[in-house]
Amino acid sequence: MESGIVFARQSKQDDLLEMIQDYLYKIAPHQCSMIFLINHDRELAAVAKRGVAPNWSIPIAIKAHDKSGLYQEWLSLALKKGETQQLTGAEISERLPELSAKIQKAMAEPLHSLIIVPMLASDQSIKGLTVLANAKTSVGTSLSECNQHTIRLIDALIRQATVALENQQLVKSQQNMMDAMVKILAGAIDEKSPYTGGHCERVPLLAEMLCAEACESTEGYLSQFSFTSDDEWREFQMAAWMHDCGKITTPENVVDKATKLEMIFNRIHEIRTRFEVLLRDAQITRLEAIYEQGVDRYQADLQLAQRKQQLLDDFALIAQCNTGGEFQSSDDADRIQQIGQQTWQRHFDDRLGLSHIELSRYPEGPQPTLPFTEALLSDRPEHLVERPYSKSQDPKYGFKMEVPEYLSNHGELHNLLVSRGTLTPEERFIINDHIIQTIVILDQIPFPPNLQRVCEIAGGHHETLIGTGYPRKLDKNELSIPARVLAIADVFEALTAADRPYKKAKTLSEAIHILHSFKRKQHIDPLLFDLFLSKGVYIKYAERFLSPEQ
Repeated sequence: MESGIVFARQSKQDDLLEMIQDYLYKIAPHQCSMIFLINHDRELAAVAKRGVAPNWSIPIAIKAHDKSGLYQEWLSLALKKGETQQLTGAEISERLPELSAKIQKAMAEPLHSLIIVPMLASDQSIKGLTVLANAKTSVGTSLSECNQHTIRLIDALIRQATVALENQQLVKSQQNMMDAMVKILAGAIDEKSPYTGGHCERVPLLAEMLCAEACESTEGYLSQFSFTSDDEWREFQMAAWMHDCGKITTPENVVDKATKLEMIFNRIHEIRTRFEVLLRDAQITRLEAIYEQGVDRYQADLQLAQRKQQLLDDFALIAQCNTGGEFQSSDDADRIQQIGQQTWQRHFDDRLGLSHIELSRYPEGPQPTLPFTEALLSDRPEHLVERPYSKSQDPKYGFKMEVPEYLSNHGELHNLLVSRGTLTPEERFIINDHIIQTIVILDQIPFPPNLQRVCEIAGGHHETLIGTGYPRKLDKNELSIPARVLAIADVFEALTAADRPYKKAKTLSEAIHILHSFKRKQHIDPLLFDLFLSKGVYIKYAERFLSPEQ
C-alpha cells in the first residue's frame, strides 16, 4: 500500500496521526475515530480524535497497571492476542458499558458498531489502540454485514502506521538524547570554571532571540534569510550550545588567570625563599651584634629608610602591573626591567624537590656554585614549556593562526611586561585555541544531513567580515548569517558577564559602545547589530541576566 511510504515520510507525529485518520476514513467511512498511545509513564493517553463534539472528552490517561475500569475492558477485548476486535449491537453496551456510554454522548446517531485495533510494536508490545465508531464499507454497507476484507485493510493500515510511529519515536528519542548530551557538555564546560559559569547557556538564548528577529527582518540581505524548518532551528541551536565545546581542553589556570604572575607551580620555591629570608635574618643579626657600636646610628637609619622606601615603591609598581589592565605604559615597562636587574644571593639549591619533568627544563651542565647571585626578576630556560604535536596542526583544517614557539612561557619579566590584560601570547593562543578544538571535535561527529552546518556555524563566531578573525581568517563571503548572529551573542555576553576574574562587567551602554566600534571596523555584521538595537534584543537580555547596576 502506498500509505506505508507516505507514513514513513512524515516527520511530525501530529501530521502522521492526521494522515492515519484520513486513510482510515477512505477505507471505512466512520462517524468518529480515536487514537491512543502508551506514553513514558505507561499510560494509555488519547493523542488524536476526530468526528466528536468539540467539548467532548474521554479519559486522557489510563494507567497500564490499573486492573479495573476501561483499561481492563480494553485489554480483555482489543489487546487479547493482539487481534482487532469488532463489536456490534448489544455486544457494545454489554462488554464496554462505560466506553460506549461516553462515545454515545458525542454522537448524533446511535452507536451500533466499534472497531478496536491494537497497535503492536516490532517486539509485539502494545504501543496503543485505534478505535473507530460506526464504520462502514466504502459501498455503504454496514461493517457488521460485510466480509473481513475491510477489516484486514484496516488492520494492515494500522500496522504500517504503528511502524511509522515507532520510527518517529525512535528518531525523537535519539534527538532528545543528543540534545541532552550537548547541553550536558555545555554545562560541564561552564562548571569547569567558577568564573565562566553560564556562558554556554546564556549565549544560545541570546543567539536565538537575535536569530528570530533576523528571520522576520525585511532589511537588506536579511530579507532573504529565514529558517524554513524545525531542522534548521535545531541545527542553529545545537551550534550555539556547542560553540565553545573546545573549552573542555582549555586549562583552568589559563581561563581563570586573574593576575600576570598567577600560575600552577611547585610551591617548594616559596618554602625555599622563606629559608633564604631566615638565613639572611641570621646574617643580619650577626652583623648587628658585631658592628652595632661602630656605625653612626642616624646615618644607618637614614640609609635603611631610603632603601626601604625604594623597595616599597618598586614592589608597589610590580604589584600594580601584576593585576593587568587595558594598557601598560612604556615607562612602566622600562622601570620593571630596571627593577628586575637588581640582584640577590641564593644559598639553597633550586632543583631540590622538583619532578623529573620540571628538571628536564633546566639547562644541562654543572650547577652554579652556591651562594649564587640572581636577578630579582628573570626569564630562565626552565620557564619554557615545549609545544607538543596537536591535531590542530593538521593542514586539512585550514587554520591560519600564528602558533607561538612554546606551549607556555612562565618567565617573570615575560609575564609582567604583558601590555594588555594578564595573558602572555602563549596563553592567549591557548584561550583562542578553544575554537580550533571546537572545530576539531565537531568535525569528528558524524552529524546527520539535517545537522551538517553545525560545525560551520559554531566554528565561525570568532571570525570577522574582513578576514582578520580566527582561526581561518574567513571573510563576509564565507560567513553565514547564523554564524554572524552567534558572533554578536558571544561578544555581548562576554562583555556584560559579571563572573570573569580578569575584568569587571561592562555596563549596558559600555557594551553597546564597544559593539558599535566592532561594527565600524567590520568585525560584526552591521545589519544584525542594528537589528540587535532596534528590536530591543539587548534590553530583553539585560532585564533577564544583568544586574541593575549594569
